[in-house]
Amino acid sequence: PVHRLGWLLWDQARSARLYLDWQIHRVGWTSGQALDWWKTNLPLQSQRAYSEVEQVIQFPGQAHSHKIAEREMLALKQSLQSRLGAAFDLQQFHDRFLNSPCSSWTGLRNYL
Repeated sequence: PVHRLGWLLWDQARSARLYLDWQIHRVGWTSGQALDWWKTNLPLQSQRAYSEVEQVIQFPGQAHSHKIAEREMLALKQSLQSRLGAAFDLQQFHDRFLNSPCSSWTGLRNYL
């Protein structure tokens, strides 16, 4: 349960960064507006508000690229699990994923 809670809190933060990225870089929110929003909507993580908002300001689009990569990786994992069934090994998947020589999602799909 603690592991799951940690994952949920980080996923919440990653999702909040997506919203803030749009609000800051497209709508024109100030860092103060972004901080207020974070503290209102993520009260369990208010101590991280400043560093999270600064990260979004300094690296436009990073939150989106990370979320897209997460979705692609989970889709690859699910595809392999479906194809291999009981033969699927999570550790082997992670090892091959992290040690892949591929630089594109298409190459990675073929490699795995």
